[in-house]
Amino acid sequence: MLAPAWPFRVETGTFFLLFYLYVWLVIDPRLIHHTIGILTSYHVLSFSTGWQFFWPFLGQPGGLVEYGARFLSLFFCFGWAGALIVTALAWTTCFAIDVLTRLANSPRGIVIRYGPAVLLLVMFGSYGHPLRTVLSLVVALACFVLYLRLAPRGVAKPAAVLLAMCLLAYYIAGAGSLLFPVLVAIDSVLIRRRTLVGLAALLCGLAVPWFVGSMLFQLSLRRAYGDFLVPEAEVVLWNWRHALLLYLYFPAVLAGVALHQAMLARRSSNSRDPQPFPAESSSTAMRFGILGRGKASRGIQVAAVCLAAGAVAQFMLHTDGMVAFQADYYCQREMWPEALEAAGKMPTAEYDSRHNRNVMLALYHTGGLGDEMFRYPQAPGVVQYDMLEGKDSHTYFQESRFFLELGLVNEAEKCAHEAFALEGDMPTILNHLAVINIVKNQLETAQVFLNALSRKPLYRQLAKNMLRRLSDDPGLESDPRVQQIRRSMATEDGAFLIVNHEASLRRLVEKNPDNRMAFEFLMAHYLCVARPDKVVENLPHLHRFRYRRIPRHFQEAIVLHAAKNGGPPPLGEFQLASETLADARTFFDILKSTPNRDRAIQKAVDAGLGGSYYFYYRFGMSGL
Repeated sequence: MLAPAWPFRVETGTFFLLFYLYVWLVIDPRLIHHTIGILTSYHVLSFSTGWQFFWPFLGQPGGLVEYGARFLSLFFCFGWAGALIVTALAWTTCFAIDVLTRLANSPRGIVIRYGPAVLLLVMFGSYGHPLRTVLSLVVALACFVLYLRLAPRGVAKPAAVLLAMCLLAYYIAGAGSLLFPVLVAIDSVLIRRRTLVGLAALLCGLAVPWFVGSMLFQLSLRRAYGDFLVPEAEVVLWNWRHALLLYLYFPAVLAGVALHQAMLARRSSNSRDPQPFPAESSSTAMRFGILGRGKASRGIQVAAVCLAAGAVAQFMLHTDGMVAFQADYYCQREMWPEALEAAGKMPTAEYDSRHNRNVMLALYHTGGLGDEMFRYPQAPGVVQYDMLEGKDSHTYFQESRFFLELGLVNEAEKCAHEAFALEGDMPTILNHLAVINIVKNQLETAQVFLNALSRKPLYRQLAKNMLRRLSDDPGLESDPRVQQIRRSMATEDGAFLIVNHEASLRRLVEKNPDNRMAFEFLMAHYLCVARPDKVVENLPHLHRFRYRRIPRHFQEAIVLHAAKNGGPPPLGEFQLASETLADARTFFDILKSTPNRDRAIQKAVDAGLGGSYYFYYRFGMSGL
């Protein structure tokens, strides 16, 4: 007996409300969108308005689903909207399970019913972008439900309907639609006992991809039959097994419930007192809610399933990557306090040059670069940017934004074009290239990028506003950001293929006395390469940049320089903080009393000095 309508609706509503909140607040679809260009190539998700972009999708199998996936992926930049899309897809799979179990006259199983939804949590929690794969699955399930309503009796007519629907499904969804004839075959053979129709379904499933995909559209056999599993670079490496399991789930459920009911019917026919669901056979399954309600209350079962689903999703969640994506997401949107909060949760093993640059930018913009940079891992050595070395598009784009803000406009343009060559018309890159060309007064080139940006749905208004501003104010002379970059920009005509960090920063400081960012990154560079003498040499610039006090790490460098040279330099109106001197005494006492390096490190960390420049200068590590 099926569950009553209202308790069933409450159960479904509760589960999917919690599902939606988990996707929105824990997985955060904004991060899935942000990984486009990092984990997922933008080429497979690029979307523009207009018939010129839409037309090619009509001429390939699965083109309509691919177009729909590209369109829906736009809305993942809004966390609530992305969560709504994922929840709607999960509800569709749940509805499909209900249809399959109803075909075999089986009660709704609460565990089986929500299995595909849990798989979707795992897939999207990997921060790939399996939207096209899941949409193909939904099309196949929808075709199966439609076939159940349309298929006539007999053999010839159902086979004709089946062939027509297989052709239509393959055209819309590509290889992912092969699930449809598989479900028809299982239904026909195990439930309706129409073996010939089942064989016709399998034949259609084999023939349609070969004829349509391979012969007509010249697709390789891998793409013709397996494109649903790993379509281009859309499903990241660790996701394809989950995608395969999701596709196998539905035929396994249909075959399983059909065989289970057949077994119960056979036992019932051999019993003196026939029962549609003998208690002895199904009590265990019902007790655990696998096939029905069991003796435990439905509310307890729903709570148990929700907790189990959350535990599985949380266990499989790509948490380390999520923290790194969060920090990068906030930095790209100049949400600096949030970026530092995310960086504070990042495991040390996840740090690389890209994440370090994010942290340094966030510290600079929050006023903490000279005070807190050694709270985070820093790598000793000379910093250079090699533009001859192959990098991913996101690294090029990040370096370009960094160079532009510093004033190295030519280097910023070079990196931006490298990112553009790798990813294509990604909206953030188009917008960035437009700004670079505006700064350089190359207005016609800027308009080309802005016109391309205007064909991106969520950036259309931004592009039109910038084009209007360029028309009213050529060169954006009234824009403070543009003018700030122009005042700071280096005057060399050309870009260095290998950018020496120190030399570039020194040129920028000399070019613009107001370029505080270049000065602070120059001082940070001297700290990282263990040159306290250079820090002391540049202390006179503090007056020029209107510092009210000497930042903590600069003070620590002064103390180390004084210890080596026998006395502190003249500081004028500035003074060393008593806390800095006290930390120095504590640190030097530890070094004198503890000759063993490992024990000295542990004592210094226990004394709260693991984030000091003293610690970094002596041991070459930080962030402890």
